[in-house]
Amino acid sequence: MKFNYFIPLAALVLSFQACKGKTEEHAHETHQEEIHSDEHSGHSHSDEIVIDTHKAEESGIAVMEIHKSQFSGIIKTTGEILPTRENEVTAVSNVSGTVSFINPLLEGTELREGHPVLTINSSKMEGGNISEKAKINFEIAQKEFNRIKNLYNDKLITEKEYNDARQTFEEARINYEAIGNNFTEKGQKIESPSSGFVKSCLVKEGDFVQAGQPLFVIARDKYLYLKAEIPGKYYNQLNKITGANFRMPYSENIYDIADLKGEIVSRGKSSGNDSFYIPVTFRFSNSGDIVSGSYAEVFLKTNETKEQIVLPLTAITEEQGTYFVYKQIDPTCYKKAEVQLGISDGKNIEILSGVTDGEKVVVKGAYQVKLASAVSSIPAHSHEH
Repeated sequence: MKFNYFIPLAALVLSFQACKGKTEEHAHETHQEEIHSDEHSGHSHSDEIVIDTHKAEESGIAVMEIHKSQFSGIIKTTGEILPTRENEVTAVSNVSGTVSFINPLLEGTELREGHPVLTINSSKMEGGNISEKAKINFEIAQKEFNRIKNLYNDKLITEKEYNDARQTFEEARINYEAIGNNFTEKGQKIESPSSGFVKSCLVKEGDFVQAGQPLFVIARDKYLYLKAEIPGKYYNQLNKITGANFRMPYSENIYDIADLKGEIVSRGKSSGNDSFYIPVTFRFSNSGDIVSGSYAEVFLKTNETKEQIVLPLTAITEEQGTYFVYKQIDPTCYKKAEVQLGISDGKNIEILSGVTDGEKVVVKGAYQVKLASAVSSIPAHSHEH
């Protein structure tokens, strides 16, 4: 029995000695850290965010040393993307009859050249089906021409008779190729004359149309217009506008007119009768992902520039209406700083206060730094100043 009591007692003594050893070891490490901190004249900041350099690189965090630069004046407004007139093609009917759509034709629908769009049925018209008549006339003219050609080769008819038969055949052929080749059971098939987008549809299902009547308009997207409208109070700045950035509602991309080989083509001299806005129009090359007919957020640039601290919008974070950036104190340490914002060109924004010339600021990955400060319990960080 004495032996059974001895074992727990020995374990308790050993446990106490182990705890005492760890406590002394911890106290020793703490003392060494204090000495290390004193030796380097460092001091700790509880509001600093520590991120390892490798982790920062993996998270896409990028830092830039900020200096004042020239920043254009900006007029923020709205605009519309429009097709250029030289890039519009109108499809017309080559027969008379009633319209029947193959598929619903809506404005903005993308079409490829040669894509069947609708049919025109002329079977109930006086004189019968024009397409069928064109086919019959072609076949008759072809047989007659082959007969005349054989007689002419045998020198049994005159050259005039041969030429008359040939002319009749060619006219029937051209008419048949224009009408009969696209003939179906439902009527004459009308195809898209060009690739692009439907700007407007000029007929409805069941409408009666005449030969030569416009049916729909295709806007080819090689070049487009950006028509921006500015309030009348900016009239005295019209001649100072040099370019524009714009953003589409379906994309986060910011497009620069200069990057799209664009230029100003007109500046309005007055507002419209029913509007207090003045139009400014740019012509640019379509990058392939800009849809005609869409509205855009527009940042008009003027030639009035000023030297200012400017940051990309990716550097800015927002909390309950207050804006912040993250400054880099050293390669692994960051600190949140409140800033006052000025005007933006859609890509960059001027900083009125909160950042000074020469400071290093996170310009990419600011959200990752924000997350690091929110989800981590950051220990005190000591470094030299």
